[in-house]
Amino acid sequence: MSLSQISAAESKNEHSKDTDEAPNMYNGIPAYSARDLDSFKKKNDSQLFFVIEQYLGKPLGPTDVNIIVFIGEKLGFSSELIEYLFEYCVSNNHYSIHYIEKTALAWAREGIDTVAKAKARSAYYNKTYFDILKAFGITNRNPAPSEVEHIRRWTREYGFPMPVILEACRRTI
Repeated sequence: MSLSQISAAESKNEHSKDTDEAPNMYNGIPAYSARDLDSFKKKNDSQLFFVIEQYLGKPLGPTDVNIIVFIGEKLGFSSELIEYLFEYCVSNNHYSIHYIEKTALAWAREGIDTVAKAKARSAYYNKTYFDILKAFGITNRNPAPSEVEHIRRWTREYGFPMPVILEACRRTI
C-alpha cells in the first residue's frame, strides 16, 4: 500500500459521522457485507477471528470485525501479521480496537508488511526506548508521547548512535 493510500485511509478514519460519507462507510471504515466477510475468511486463516477474541477476552462486535477486515483488505496485512498485531498490542495492555487500528496504520506507513519486520520494529522500539528511559533512571512505565518524539528525533532525524544518547542522558541527570 502506498503512503498516499495510507494517508487517505487515515483521513477517512478521522471524519466524524456528520460529514458526507459514502453510504457504505462506518466511521470512515468500509462497512463490509456478509459476502465480503466470507470472502475475507476464505482468503485468510479461518481461525483468525477466534484467536483475536481470545487475545481480547471478549466476543468481536461489528466494529471490531469491520476494522479487522479493513486491516486485511485495505492495508494488505496477512492473517499472520494481523494476529501478531493483536498479540503485540494486547501484550502492551492495549485492548482498544481503535488503538490497534492506529497501530496497524502506523505499521503500514512504516512499510511493515511481515511478522518478521513487525517483530524487528517492536524489538528495536522496546530496547531503544527503554534503554534510554533507564539511563534517565525511569523504569516500570512506557515512554510518554513527548519522550517518544524526542527519542525518535535523536535516533532517526539526528542519527545519534545509542552510546552517545545514553552518555548524554547520564550527563544530564
